[in-house]
Amino acid sequence: MIKNRELPDSYPDFMVRSWNIYTFTLREKFINNIGFVLLSKEWVKALSLWIGNRRCLEVMAGSGVLSAELRKQGVNIIATDD
Repeated sequence: MIKNRELPDSYPDFMVRSWNIYTFTLREKFINNIGFVLLSKEWVKALSLWIGNRRCLEVMAGSGVLSAELRKQGVNIIATDD
């Protein structure tokens, strides 16, 4: 569904059935070490090309890694977070 840009109504059954306390622990470790999103230089490059010369605002930027990498690609971006 995601490939078609459609959100599912709910999580797939296999995800709900397989959840346990270790799933939550792994998620927390992932967030603490990597963040909420998986970024790659290849993806950032493609995003920077899509943004082009437009100005950009990143809302809820977290650590600011995405904005920092986009700036390296020449994107005019402001990162915000609380």
